[in-house]
Amino acid sequence: MNKLDFLKWYRKRLSRRYEELAALYKLEKRNPTVYIEDDVQIIMPHRLTLGKNIVICRGTIIECGGLEWCDYKGEVRIGDNVYIATNAILFGAGEIEIQRRCAIGVGAMITSYTPDLEGIKKDEKLLDQKVLPHKFAKVTIEEGAMIGPNSIILTGVTVGRGAVITGGCIVRHNVPPDSFVFPNIKLNQKRYLVKKE
Repeated sequence: MNKLDFLKWYRKRLSRRYEELAALYKLEKRNPTVYIEDDVQIIMPHRLTLGKNIVICRGTIIECGGLEWCDYKGEVRIGDNVYIATNAILFGAGEIEIQRRCAIGVGAMITSYTPDLEGIKKDEKLLDQKVLPHKFAKVTIEEGAMIGPNSIILTGVTVGRGAVITGGCIVRHNVPPDSFVFPNIKLNQKRYLVKKE
């Protein structure tokens, strides 16, 4: 191993880590009622808007867009009194809004973009590009909604006010307010959607 090359690589990594920690420090200073545990990664933190009394647990990744591959768009907005559990992932290049009093479960994933599969099917040369083309659409988690552990909320979905997504769901369509969504139990069975009483 070439020690000089390693030292250059190490210095670059340290510099990047310093910038990440400095941005996180500024974010916490601007939002003193927000508690962010260790090992939380926030990519492009200046595109993250936080309310009050938010807890973001360890291992969470919040990617806020703002890079070349997403045309410098995207943002993540999190309202007051939101709890984001361990190892949640928020991909906000197409914009994510989590309104107040919501809970995001352990390992849940919310994504506001997806590869443009239709475009790729029409022109396979797109697979040779450095970055695949994507489709972007805002995801909204309305007030009081709960997203269960290991659930996935896909691009363009709105989860209605007070809705409960139970653990392990893949949510492709909008969820009405005050409803429960359960995961598919059998492959041929439709998604359960039960209105709260």
